[in-house]
Amino acid sequence: ECMLVVSGDKHAYISKNFEDKKDFISLFMKNVQFVESYDDIEDDILKFSIASFDDQMEQRIEKIQKQLKPHLKLVTTGNVWFDIFYKDVNKGTTLTHLLEILKINPEEATQGILVSGNKDDEINFFSQDSRQMTNGGMYIPLKGERFDGHNFIESAFQTGAQAIISEKDVNYEDKIVIKVKDTYQALKDMASYLRNHRPVKVVGVTGSVGKTSTRDMVYSVVKQKYKTLKTEGNYNNEIGLPLTILRYHDEEVLVLEMGMNHLQEMSRLSMIARPDIACITNVGTAHIGELGSRENILKAKLEITDGMKEGSTLIINQDNDMLQIVKLPHLNVVRVGKGKEASIQASHIVLE
Repeated sequence: ECMLVVSGDKHAYISKNFEDKKDFISLFMKNVQFVESYDDIEDDILKFSIASFDDQMEQRIEKIQKQLKPHLKLVTTGNVWFDIFYKDVNKGTTLTHLLEILKINPEEATQGILVSGNKDDEINFFSQDSRQMTNGGMYIPLKGERFDGHNFIESAFQTGAQAIISEKDVNYEDKIVIKVKDTYQALKDMASYLRNHRPVKVVGVTGSVGKTSTRDMVYSVVKQKYKTLKTEGNYNNEIGLPLTILRYHDEEVLVLEMGMNHLQEMSRLSMIARPDIACITNVGTAHIGELGSRENILKAKLEITDGMKEGSTLIINQDNDMLQIVKLPHLNVVRVGKGKEASIQASHIVLE
C-alpha cells in the first residue's frame, strides 16, 4: 500500500511498500508533472517537492478518484490537503492511470475555449510552420509583418495536424480547435504551463557572443548523465524558446539558449523558462544600437535572473569588465575566469 499526500505547503509525502525504490522514484519523477525533486525522510517515507499547487488541484484529485475506484481512496482533511491511498502499486494499476490523468491539458494551458475535438487526445508536436506538421501535431498560426499564419490552417491539417489554436472562428468538427485571444501569447502560455508542470531542470545560456558554443558544450557534458534537450539553431527568442520547451518529452534537463534585442525581452524569456542555472558568457557591443550603451546591455542580460528562484546559480565570466561588477546576493554567483578573483580559475590554456 502506498500513501500520497499532496499538501498546500508545496510538498508531497510518499509512504511506500515498493520493491525497487529507485524504479519507483524514477517513474514518479518522470511522469507526475507537479513533482520537482525528492528527499529521503526515513527509510519508508519520501518527500517530493512539487512545482505548482493551484485551486484546480482538488478537481484533478476528485477526477482521479472517480476513475480509479475501487483501487484508490481519497480522504480530504482540509481545503488544501489530500490523502491518497494506493493499492497494488507494484502492479502499476493506479499509478498508470494517474500518469495519464495528469497529462498537459492544452485548453487549460492556453486559457482558451475548446471549440471542437476531444481535449484528452494526445498532442506530441508543436509548430508555427504548416509545412512542418506531422500526425498528432498542433499548428500555432502566428501573425507576422508580411503574413498571417491563419491563412495556412487548412494546409496544416492536410499535412497531419490534429489540433490548432486560433484567434479566428474556424470550423473543423473532427479536429481539436481552441479559440484564443492571441496565438502568440498562447504559445508562450503553453510553454510556461509545461515548464511549470514537468520535473525538469533548466539551464539558460545568454551573452553577447558565445551563446551557441557554450550551449553546445553544456549539452555535450550534461547529456553524459542526464537525458537532455537543447535549443536547436537560432530558436532563442520569444517564438523559438517556447517551441523548444514544447519539444519536451521525458527529458531531465533543458539547455536553452536565450537571446534578446531590447530591454524586458530577456525578462519575459526567463519568466517562461525559469532557469535553475543561468550562464552569461560576456557583455559586448552586440545590440548597442537598440540598447544605447553597454550598461543597458548588461542590464538586459541580467534579466535572465528574473525567473530564477532565490539561491539559484548564476555563472558569469569574471574576465569580462562589465560582469566583474555584478553583485546579486540573492543568487549563488559563480565567477569563472583566468584572474585570481574567479571562484573557478582557468590556467595552462593552450590554443591549437
